[in-house]
Order: sequence, then structure tokens, then C-alpha cells
Amino acid sequence: MAGKYELRSPIGQGATGRVYEAENLVTGRRVALKIVEAGVGEGESVFREARAAGQIESRYIAQVLDAGVDDGKPYIVFELLRGADLGAVLARCGPLEPALALRLVGQACIGLAKAHAAGILHRDIKPANLFVAREDEGVVVKLLDFGLAKALTPEALGDIGRRSLTSERTLVGTPLYMSPEQARSAKEIDARSDLWSLGVVLYEALTGATPHEAEKSLGDIIIAICTKQVRIGDRAPWLPRDVAALVDRALDLDAARRFQTAEEMGEAIRSVVGSFAVDAAALEPALPRTSAAPPGSADGSAPANRPGGSGTAIHDAETLVADSGAGIARSRTLTLPTSQVVVETSVRDGYLLACVRGRMSTEDDAHASNAFLAQALESAGLRALLLDARLADGTKQGHAALWSWIREHKAFDRMAVLVESTALMRGFNVQAAEYAVAARAFDDFAEAEAWLRGPARE
Repeated sequence: MAGKYELRSPIGQGATGRVYEAENLVTGRRVALKIVEAGVGEGESVFREARAAGQIESRYIAQVLDAGVDDGKPYIVFELLRGADLGAVLARCGPLEPALALRLVGQACIGLAKAHAAGILHRDIKPANLFVAREDEGVVVKLLDFGLAKALTPEALGDIGRRSLTSERTLVGTPLYMSPEQARSAKEIDARSDLWSLGVVLYEALTGATPHEAEKSLGDIIIAICTKQVRIGDRAPWLPRDVAALVDRALDLDAARRFQTAEEMGEAIRSVVGSFAVDAAALEPALPRTSAAPPGSADGSAPANRPGGSGTAIHDAETLVADSGAGIARSRTLTLPTSQVVVETSVRDGYLLACVRGRMSTEDDAHASNAFLAQALESAGLRALLLDARLADGTKQGHAALWSWIREHKAFDRMAVLVESTALMRGFNVQAAEYAVAARAFDDFAEAEAWLRGPARE
């Protein structure tokens, strides 16, 4: 390629081209080389990306080494990275533990701050464009794909920055991650738009879904983004209040009430988690040790992880325990790969909150889940359980195992269950009455919590 790069092997295929591992025949350096094959119109994006990323010096930006045209095909050369983009990590892991998600997004804030300081707006922040790279035993999040970058100042991208990729009425970016002003195709968007998109990434890393993915059409998505105030607690009431408040601020409809700079958002995250350092072991086995494709290697589709989807947690069939100062297990996560189920528990004021995501497909996994809940209750010294099953798809075996556990194990004094439908709620309450156990189903978190914390019931 271009007389100086020898292509070794393909490492990624996207909608606009293919990414290869290559060798610079002059220096011997191994690189990632993307060849754009979707037409001449893509060349503008390649040179915009090369100019934008190439002028930002930061370990949190994927390094661009070269760009050009060979036989009519634009190409761009990047540093060869080991790891995976965040979209792939979430597809493998499902929702992340809050501290881990915050640290990864905190690193992205550093990269965005560098880009904004250079006068460059990214305009397409999403998990696929945040590369989680291995460096020694640690992890560095690197911003990818500046192909839609916009100059915030006349000097930022030179002549290429003064040429618009689209008309002012054209949507630029990935709809589910667009800010309200970006969705309205506002001419004068600024750095706060990128921060909104990063807030959506954080929301997804914590919950396994984007705020508006349930909308059925592009028009519905745009309307929801521009009119519906996001509250992450509606989907993930188990999150610590300071984490939920941080996400809600990042996703405020009013840009004036959001974080005003990437530095401000980063400092807010740091106040919660302290250091942004991430040990690579925390992301096994989702983070390959081999080389992986940088920008443009994926097709831009949304990650596969969704509530009830096929994601597996960070440590298959193991428990992650974070101890408080008192030595009580504050949060635990169990993964059941066979059933594609994730069970998360956290200690609340007076009760244990457990959230079950996925489809329970075997009775053995149902028993393993119940044993995990019993152990979590015992280790925390609690006798009250709030089980959030709204994101779970239960089978007959799963329901039977749950009632077997309720009858026989007696791990709790009372239990509230959150379910999605009135029929499920009614059926559960009838069974609870038949078995004379202090258990009740609800479809509202606040009502369930109030009942659980109310006077003792026989």
C-alpha cells in the first residue's frame, strides 16, 4: 500500500472499508491501516479524521501516523492497539460495576478535554468510538474516529475544517447518542454536546441500554431526546445516589445545567471514584491481549448487550465483592453464562436490593441464583429482600425454583418483588397468600420499598 506498507492480515471490516494489520517497510513498525472502499465521498472523512486526531497529542486519543490515497482509495494509518472498543466490552460483559464504568468514562473525559482544547468537537461519541486499550498491566481509554469532527475555531482543522460534511439540516452522528441540540441539527453546538453523548455512554455502561432505545423509529428517538428528561434511577434504582445524580446532570435537557466542560465532568467522576486507573484484570476476558482494529473496524451498529440479551459478566460464574469499611459485602455480581443471566445485589438501608437480568433457562441456574441471594443476605446480616425482576425473562423452571426456595430456605423475613405486568403481580401475590409468606409483588419501586420498610407483617 502506497509503496511503504505491507498488509499482513485483516483485523476488522466496517461499512466503509477494511482494517488490516500492516508493517511499515521503512521502519518495521506494526500498524493498523484502514482502506476506505465505499466511494470517493469518504475521502473527505478520512482526511478530516487524520487532521483532527493527528494534531492532538494525548495518550487518550488513538494516534494517527499517516494518511493518503493509493490507487484511488483513501487510507489512514493508526497505532496498532491491543484490546477492544467499549461497545465490544459491553457486549461481552453486560452492565459494568459502577466504579469501573466511571473510571473508563473518566479517562474518556481526559481525551475529550484535549480535543476541545484543540478546538475540535468530536460529534460521534459512542461505545464503538472509545477503545479500551491494554498498556502493560493497565487500561487506557482512547478516543477513536474523528471523521465527523467539527472545528470549534477557524484554525482547528485548517481548510478542511471550513468545509462542511453535510448541510446544516442533516443529522450528524449516531442517533441514540445525540444530544438534543445535535438531534435538532443546531448549527451552533459546542463541547457540551459531546458531554451529553458521553453521558449516554455512561448510562449504557451502567444499565446495559441507552435511554431511548425502546423508541420504534428515528423520528420517535429524536422527539424523545429533545423532550424527555432522562432519570437513570427509573431504570436502575439500585445505583448509589451520587452516581445517579452525576449521570442525570450529564443528560440534562438544558445544556446550561449540564457539565460545562470535560474537565468539570471528569472532576465530578473523580470525586466519586478517586483514581481513574483500571487494572486490565478487571476486564478479563472481554479485553483481548492480541491486536484489535482501531477506528472504523466495526460496522457502527449498537452493542449486542441489552437487558435479557447475550452478555456475560466480567468474571464468568464468579462473584465480585467490594467490601465496605465494616467488612460487609456492599455489592456482588453473579453471572450464569448458560442462562445468560446476571444477578446484582447491593446493600441498602435495612434491606438487600437484587436485580436479575436475562433469561433463566435451566433449573440448576435458578437454584444457583437463589443460593447466591441467600448468601448475600446472610453476609450482609439482613432479613429483607427487594428483588427487581423487571429485566428478567423467567421460565417455568425458574419460577418453580423461586417458590421452592421461598418455601424451604426461609432466608428472609419479608420480600418485595418488582415485576412488569399486572398479571404477574396478581399471580405472585396469590401464591404468597397460599404459602403464607411475607412476600408481595409490585410494579413500582417506591411502593415496594415503602412496603418492605413498613411495619412487620405476619
